[in-house]
Order: sequence, then C-alpha cells, then structure tokens
Amino acid sequence: MSFALYYLLKHPEHMQRARAEADEVLGMTAQPTFDQVQRLRYVRQVLQETLRLQPTVPVFNRYPYRD
Repeated sequence: MSFALYYLLKHPEHMQRARAEADEVLGMTAQPTFDQVQRLRYVRQVLQETLRLQPTVPVFNRYPYRD
C-alpha cells in the first residue's frame, strides 16, 4: 500500500482518477460493502501494477552445497 501511495503521489493525474472513482463508488459510506469494493476497477489496477513493480516477497535463490 505504501508503494501504491508513493506512485500515486508521483503521478497526480492518476491519483485524481483513483480518487474520483473512489468518491463515485463509495460516496460517504463509512464501511464499504463487498460489492462497492469490487467496482473499484481503476484502484485495483493501480494496486496490481504496484505489486508487479514492487513485489511484496523478495526472491530467495537457493544453491546446492554439492552436486
């Protein structure tokens, strides 16, 4: 989530689009419903692209000690 916010802050036009979608879908809802969250398509795309660029789990390479 922190990387997603970082990328959105670096690209204000995308942040505006994500915020507009959230305002439109969620409105003033205190607790979003499952259906509302599913309608946040652009926000989901932002999160998926962030995970592609900055995966949450680093890669650990393993090598055998001997053949």
